[in-house]
Amino acid sequence: MLTHRADHNLWGFSAPDSSAKEIRVERLGEVHETVANTLQTIANVYHMQERFDEELAEYATILKIREECLGPNHTELALTKNRIGGIYFAQDRFDEALQQFNESMAILYQTKANEEHPDTASTLQLMGDAYEGMEEYDKALAQYKEALVIRQKVFGNSHALTSATIHSIGVINLRLNKLDAASAEFTRVLAMRKECLGENHADTALALQSVGEVQQRLGKKAEAMEAYKKVLEVLTTELGKDSIQVANAMRLQKALQKELDMEQTAIGQTKELDRRQWALGEDHPDTAEMLHDNAVFKAKQGLLDEALDQFK
Repeated sequence: MLTHRADHNLWGFSAPDSSAKEIRVERLGEVHETVANTLQTIANVYHMQERFDEELAEYATILKIREECLGPNHTELALTKNRIGGIYFAQDRFDEALQQFNESMAILYQTKANEEHPDTASTLQLMGDAYEGMEEYDKALAQYKEALVIRQKVFGNSHALTSATIHSIGVINLRLNKLDAASAEFTRVLAMRKECLGENHADTALALQSVGEVQQRLGKKAEAMEAYKKVLEVLTTELGKDSIQVANAMRLQKALQKELDMEQTAIGQTKELDRRQWALGEDHPDTAEMLHDNAVFKAKQGLLDEALDQFK
């Protein structure tokens, strides 16, 4: 079989001696927005390969070109800084990411029109993500709420970006152990996604998964298990059994099932202990054996004080 290149040679063509970047630099000069766009495409490929140092090097050049071509206060320069911040964020370099996002915000605020612009909301969302990574949850929440105001005004209440920000607010409330607030936000997102995407969409399933996590934390474990089962069914169908999302859904379901099994074991052991104490007396060796087994089980659950009381 002829290769792709051989096919071209068959018709009298040959592989180019120069790359797209080299041709554009030669024809347009090094400082040109089209060259910057080519470099950005190269950087995107590096990002997919997680070659972050090489990606940053490309963006350093892109930034210089755009500063010279577009000026220091152009929106495209702000978006470039957001992309650089995203590279730092992907490496958990949250301080450096936040610096880029702040510089981007300063550019966007140069014009009043951008105060309620989608790009401003996106930058606020990114700043919130950075603060979340730094575990500065109150600051993250403030950024997300500001982003939400803009997105609701620009896109409305049913837009995917609006629901994404509401979900981020829910995540912060969950991290702060504000379970009722988190539940309200996740339930709101779930309703939005059901309406816009349908019940069997992957994004809807992920919203349901968040609801399930809160239900589990609130002790509503049967409801959480039903949610996890539905999530796993939808994600497997939509994304395939080998996807990361399916693996995470399986992990959550297995962890909850283990928790439920341990609870049932604890109930059974307590009943057996009560039976032996009633039938044999508290000082019987078989009662002591059951107390010992019960204490070992409580220790495995992390209930160390209760375990010590029964060991003693």
